[in-house]
Amino acid sequence: MAGKVDAQKTRFRQLLAELRFADRYYAYCDAHRTKGPDIPLATQTAVLGETGRVFRYHKGEKFFAWRDASAPDGCELGLNVSIDGYQVEWILVFKTPVGHLGTTLASLASAVKQLAVPGYRHDPPYPVPGAANKAELATVLDEGLALYSDVAAAIAKQTWK
Repeated sequence: MAGKVDAQKTRFRQLLAELRFADRYYAYCDAHRTKGPDIPLATQTAVLGETGRVFRYHKGEKFFAWRDASAPDGCELGLNVSIDGYQVEWILVFKTPVGHLGTTLASLASAVKQLAVPGYRHDPPYPVPGAANKAELATVLDEGLALYSDVAAAIAKQTWK
């Protein structure tokens, strides 16, 4: 089973490379380097509610979760979002019948970049976008969800058994 998971991870990373995922994610983070005051949970919840997706808050682990109803057959697909202070960390949830392929978008970007440039190290190693207020948070979330939509569309065109 481990061999199948590794093969799917490689295939998934190659798919992301075709989307220029790493460069797009790094540019997204660079465009949102804001360091601001902590964004209150009520504001986070309100802005996520404006995205048109239903995110559920997991109080114990302090993250929001959304699952995509259009996941490929036998798969789970969606996002977890952790907004720690002013930093927004995206976690791609992608589980196939073989195993979990998702992780943080920063980790995926690093792994994808290393396909083209072995040994690549980004500075900072695992960037995340930031927002200083409600309007900036809305922009960061909209752009992150747009990137997710491109990834999800590419995943949906494949068979993951």
